[in-house]
Amino acid sequence: MKNSPTVVKSYVNVGSMNETADIKGISHFLEHMAFNGTNGENGHIELKQGDSFKKIDKLGGWANASTNYAVTDYVNSTPLLEDKDLETQIKVISAMAEDLKLSEDMIAKEKGPVSSEINMILDNPQTIAMDQTVRTLFNIKNPADELVGGSVSHIQNLTRDDVVNYYNKYYTPDNTNIVITGDDS
Repeated sequence: MKNSPTVVKSYVNVGSMNETADIKGISHFLEHMAFNGTNGENGHIELKQGDSFKKIDKLGGWANASTNYAVTDYVNSTPLLEDKDLETQIKVISAMAEDLKLSEDMIAKEKGPVSSEINMILDNPQTIAMDQTVRTLFNIKNPADELVGGSVSHIQNLTRDDVVNYYNKYYTPDNTNIVITGDDS
């Protein structure tokens, strides 16, 4: 479509169904960690906390992410006003998927917002009904309060080793896809 925004989306083939009961919610937690900075290693750009939003906002666009049962995705959308804008979009998304700075202090800090989001999820009757339906259909026996978000207790008990090990196992180039759509002119 002429003059449509360019959307860059990275799909990591990991979600709540990859999690063991003791770390339920870690995929969603890592989704949040992607906005807390990157290392700037292995050819990736370094992003400080909130930089991904700032860089995409500066291009006139928006950024977001989501987690479900099988996929965690990161997305940004911008109009391509300058020749380098697409490259910037790709660099931001790639760093967020493959080069997270998983510092002890940022992990501790992010436990609060993720726990608050779990509590909001648990206040939504539609989400609770969907969760119960999936549990029943697939005979899922898991103590987590919610299958995707997990439980506040699980998030509060995550260690840096839990987060780093899960990240290193699933957030790899062979487990990630990037899709780009937009005006080709």
